[in-house]
Amino acid sequence: MNNALCNNEKGSPVMGCALADAPAVKPKKEQVNPILQPAKFVVVVRKFFKDSAGRRKPYTKPRRQRVVLTTSSAFDGTGTLACTPNDKIKFFRSAHADHAIRFDGKSNVFHGAELSKGITLYAEGSTPSAALDDVKLTLQLAGGSKVRGPDAKSSATSVEVTLDICKARPAAGAAPPPLSADDKIAIGRNLMVQDTPGHFARAQLIVQVKPTTFRGTLIVKAKNHVTAFTNEKSTKGEKEALPYTIPDASKIPAGGDKTLWAEGKTPSKDILDSGFIVAIKDLEDDADHLAATSVQVQLDICQSRKTADGLPDPMSAEDKVKIGRFIHEQDARGQHGRPLLIF
Repeated sequence: MNNALCNNEKGSPVMGCALADAPAVKPKKEQVNPILQPAKFVVVVRKFFKDSAGRRKPYTKPRRQRVVLTTSSAFDGTGTLACTPNDKIKFFRSAHADHAIRFDGKSNVFHGAELSKGITLYAEGSTPSAALDDVKLTLQLAGGSKVRGPDAKSSATSVEVTLDICKARPAAGAAPPPLSADDKIAIGRNLMVQDTPGHFARAQLIVQVKPTTFRGTLIVKAKNHVTAFTNEKSTKGEKEALPYTIPDASKIPAGGDKTLWAEGKTPSKDILDSGFIVAIKDLEDDADHLAATSVQVQLDICQSRKTADGLPDPMSAEDKVKIGRFIHEQDARGQHGRPLLIF
């Protein structure tokens, strides 16, 4: 008989009360949670063109956005990154190298030891989003010795900005057609340096954005030798419109912002050394750009010689257009003088 002393429910000692063995308490497994940061971000689409040989080449290199995968504590399983849809944004291990990870169940699966330390990926736009935050990211843990927490989630938007420049109007009243995406880089647009009377035609610039609901601020600037105005034709007293700011890109009308008209400012020193560029404020300095050559062609006509052996003086820029030069119809003896033309 067990003579151990124990207390009854009133606290009085009772002889012969057996002590029951307490059940063993199993230690609770630690939980580990996946972490995916940032919770929301925006990337810019990288732009490509085809050269004269038909080779597809990039001509912009937008800054890639950092995406960090990690866990709340040490983890010995695996983590899988999923992206839906997976064709709008590319992810790289490097901020510069062009070796994107693939969502093939291998390249997008990461070992726990690496996740525990933190993995940094770099995101770049491939094609534009159809709507804001339409790209969904998920980091899911599998295996391991710890209780796995719920999937980590994030959303992203892939933004594409397009800056086009147009050819001359094909006919009066007809809309000027834009250069192709290839031609605006490989061939560019010749822009005339405006003369004093202002009779050289300007080229229309068009700014567009996808998705159309993106509300970022866009800024159009000139690279060099060129400028732009808000008037199609040269107007007395007008001021250059650059830098031109679109405070809210979602306000751009269907068909694009067609406010700006470009012309040459000073002669180019080389072919395609000029152009225009559009930036997204606080996100990307070169969302898109185009090439141009600023051309100055001057044709002067001279007055009659003032002395027999002296060179004739050219007419002024205004007089040669507004007044012009009388030219005699030559007689049979060829006695009328000819005016000198200077190119």
